[in-house]
Amino acid sequence: MPSPLAVSLGVVLVATLLAGCHGSDAGSPKQIAVALDERLEFGGAWGCHGLRPPSCQLTEDGLELQGLVFEGANPIWSVVVLNGTKGPIHLHDAAFHGIPLGILPGDCPACGVTLTNVESDSSCTAIIVGPGKAAVLLDGLTAATISYGSPEASGDDVMCSGPAVSVQEGEGVVDIRRNTLSYQGGNGTTGIHWAYQSGGRPGSFQGLDISGYAVGVDGRLARVAIDGMRITDCSVGLRTMAGTTPSGFPQESAPDTLHAAHVVVEDCRPEIPVGCAEPITPEGPHFLWWQCTPVGLLFEQVAAELTDITLRNVTVGIDAAFDGDLSLTGFRIEGGLYGLRSHIPYSPGSILLRDGVIANATFVGAETTTLNLVVDGVTFRDNGRGWPDLSRTDYRVEALRDEAYWYGGLVARVDHGWPVPAPLVLMVNNVVHGSQFIGNVPYGLSTPDIRLIDASGNWWNSVTGPTVRGPLLAPPPATGDAVSDGVQYQPFLTQPP
Repeated sequence: MPSPLAVSLGVVLVATLLAGCHGSDAGSPKQIAVALDERLEFGGAWGCHGLRPPSCQLTEDGLELQGLVFEGANPIWSVVVLNGTKGPIHLHDAAFHGIPLGILPGDCPACGVTLTNVESDSSCTAIIVGPGKAAVLLDGLTAATISYGSPEASGDDVMCSGPAVSVQEGEGVVDIRRNTLSYQGGNGTTGIHWAYQSGGRPGSFQGLDISGYAVGVDGRLARVAIDGMRITDCSVGLRTMAGTTPSGFPQESAPDTLHAAHVVVEDCRPEIPVGCAEPITPEGPHFLWWQCTPVGLLFEQVAAELTDITLRNVTVGIDAAFDGDLSLTGFRIEGGLYGLRSHIPYSPGSILLRDGVIANATFVGAETTTLNLVVDGVTFRDNGRGWPDLSRTDYRVEALRDEAYWYGGLVARVDHGWPVPAPLVLMVNNVVHGSQFIGNVPYGLSTPDIRLIDASGNWWNSVTGPTVRGPLLAPPPATGDAVSDGVQYQPFLTQPP
């Protein structure tokens, strides 16, 4: 069942009911009160809707609105609309209090909507971008959203906790620049929700700051260029996947590829994550399920090319459930339980980790399940410190034999610890070169199932190389970081690269 806000916008898109005129004298700012159930539309057939220059005027560049302050009577049942179907609209230096803004870009070459320096607060959704072929630019939006009502309510108190910015399906490019989105309280959902259907909508993110939402960014982002984004205080920083069928399951198609650079996600470790009924209580490295895991970057059936990525204090830095390729270059992942985790058994997609640092993960710095792993110039430092103290009487050493392989700096596996089928053994091409393993316990590098990895040319925090050990662990080694049986680590570096 669609939300009241979606119904309200749907009415906006098709209705022809005139909401009344709002006359104005010259000067700014202009205070405009929007009544309950009122739709106030500019552009299209309505033009300036009764406003006079300089608040609203027709220029060579289209319809221009400036210095307007809209006061909403109800953030669910009222809406202001910019209708760009007849020509371009530019709204700048405006504010919206307790009322959302709907945008109709239009389909003509000269259509489109531009927002510059707009503030929005006290509404459950700030901006809704409707379908259309023309371009939309959101530049300098500052939005602070809040939830209203409850799921059991009806009428004016019905639940409203929509995304701060909702971009619906369409062909027109949507560029979002210099936006600051924050959540004020309640049951917040998403900072930016991007259309999933039809391959996702084209666009770009530049210079975004998103905080306080359950999910910072959600949608099919293969056609979105991301360059500069910071997400804090979340359950999931960014989540993207391939399109879905009407039943809700992912489409069977080639993976999308996400391109992102200069992204920071931090402090995404809520006590009770979205999707969880109770707080997380770690019992071991396998307690997390994807439905209720706080994650910095979550990819489902999506390939990703990531550059200059920083993840701090996130329960799982990157969770990659995909069949495509992951390329991570120039990165830093610190804290949390897992730095990077992939969990598609025998994944044909490749993973490239280059020129980065993964440090202080409680369980594992990186756990991969791919037939094609390349690690080059990565430092794994002080990961696996959550490994139980074997001197404690409440842990049984026998029960921990297999579990030991799942802790440390890098766990390179193909399945969940089971022997690899013979035909796949010849397909495994996992290499680790020019990297450093420093202070990881109980392993710097382990291979629970394949025993096939070229780990030559690495620094193991000792001039004598790594410590080789089986599954039954002694205390942490006094020399180099440990490797599991079968890791091909010679020749090794006798000093850091």
